[in-house]
Amino acid sequence: MKEKEKKIKKQWGLRVFFGVVMILIIILVEMIAIHPSGIYSYQKGYKNFKAGIPKERVLRHIDHMSTIRTIRVCDPVFVVQKTSRRKLEMSDELAASDHWICYDKKGLDYLIRFKNDKLEKVFIQRVRFKKKDFSPLFTQCNPKILKDIDFYLQTQDRFKVFYDNGS
Repeated sequence: MKEKEKKIKKQWGLRVFFGVVMILIIILVEMIAIHPSGIYSYQKGYKNFKAGIPKERVLRHIDHMSTIRTIRVCDPVFVVQKTSRRKLEMSDELAASDHWICYDKKGLDYLIRFKNDKLEKVFIQRVRFKKKDFSPLFTQCNPKILKDIDFYLQTQDRFKVFYDNGS
């Protein structure tokens, strides 16, 4: 009977050790492999959102991202919500605006900036661990901020800003 108890204790100890090791691995992956919270500025584009593509293609790429359900348009202020599986249509407000703010269910917010109806830059706000601290850049259509976003990013101190390497 004592051998059986020793074997059970050894198995229990191995399970606890394995659990602790798994937790440490998860924490390590979380710290190293996943993007930290902050604002990311992409000059040449991000994934399918390549610099220079027209607004219609940007809207198609947004349509294919099932996690984006809301687009806030600045100047004119307008909100587009996807409520069905139908594709979003290019409205007059979308066509007229040079700034689209897209809200993703996964905790990413996109600010898509256009110049001459072509994609110029993509800004992404990553908020980890469901924090409720958001930048005014992604929550309001402030013309002072939108006029010179790069200056705003350099002068604000609430969020760490990451820039792409230009490639």
